This record gives sequence, C-alpha cells and structure tokens, in this order.
Amino acid sequence: MYVKIIEFHIDHKVTLHWSPVTCFETTFEAAWPFDDFAPAGDEYKLRPLLYYQPATGCDPERLIIQYSRRNLTGYWDCKRSANIPQLSEAQAEALDAVHFTAEKHAISLDFHKGDIQFANNLSILHARGAFTDSDKKQRHLLRLWLRDPEHEWTKPKDLQGRFDRVYAGVTVGSSVFPLEATIRSSNVAT
Repeated sequence: MYVKIIEFHIDHKVTLHWSPVTCFETTFEAAWPFDDFAPAGDEYKLRPLLYYQPATGCDPERLIIQYSRRNLTGYWDCKRSANIPQLSEAQAEALDAVHFTAEKHAISLDFHKGDIQFANNLSILHARGAFTDSDKKQRHLLRLWLRDPEHEWTKPKDLQGRFDRVYAGVTVGSSVFPLEATIRSSNVAT
C-alpha cells in the first residue's frame, strides 16, 4: 500500500511558485465553506483553509493545515451539499494550488506488514493510493486518533471544537485499542 504525505511549513520557496500571490493569501481568509454533510444538506462552517500562527513564548511560527478536499468539493458518492455556498474562483484556484503543490512535493511511503506511520494532522496532508485486495496481499489499516496533551499544538479556535468532539471525556483509563475494525461511513463531517 502506498501513502503520500507532505509536510506543510513556512517555506517561501514553495509559495513563490504560486501565481498570483493573492492565491496564497486567499487560503487564510475565513470564508471557506466546509460542508458538514448533515442530512438536511445545509450545514457548513466558514473558516480558513490554512492558518498562520506567529511565534509566541510557547509555540514556534507555524503554518497549520487541517482539511479534506471532499468537504469543499465533494468526492465520489459523497456529493457536496447543494444548499451551501460554492467556492469562489479564487478559492478554487487556491485549493488547486495547495493540492498540486502537495502532489509535487509529496513523499510516497510503501507500507508493509507491521509498519506504523505517525502523522501530525495539523501539519501533514496524507492520501492513500488505490489498493485491490488479493489472496496474497490484503490491506488491514487501523487509524487511531492519538494525542499528547503535554506536547500538543495550540489549535486555532475554529479547529478546537473538532478536537473537543473527539476527545471530550477521554481519559487514560477509558482509552482502549479496538481489536475489531469499525467501518465508518464516508459521509461523516471531518
């Protein structure tokens, strides 16, 4: 199984390839309609695509990215809700710039039985390549949402709610490793 990853950080060499520069600036505007894929089809959140965090006494300068393209454009059987605002032309161009810049600079990992990947979802985009099960090779992928409260990144307010939803009430004693896989619907807000 192949996985592609790209780390996002403050890299002026990459951003200089974006044309025009306003394309990059568009990613920081809080006007991106992220589809929640609610049954009513009209729930969405407006927030930036990328977050710039200046250095503080506690944190270094960071570029934070947390999104799935499908929440902005839909994907296969997970159609984008019709009742939410469309992306502007500038947003579509900026989204493509992020996507194709990530593709260009991605690292492909060839996973084998027993391999583990740890990724910080606030700084790394990741994608899985196509895979077909065979008698000799079957994909068994476990996805765990781990956190380290002592070393976690300060999150933008727009993203904090997502983490609160996932980790609300979770304690060391209540944390368990699922022995059996849980199939989650592709139609879940991310």
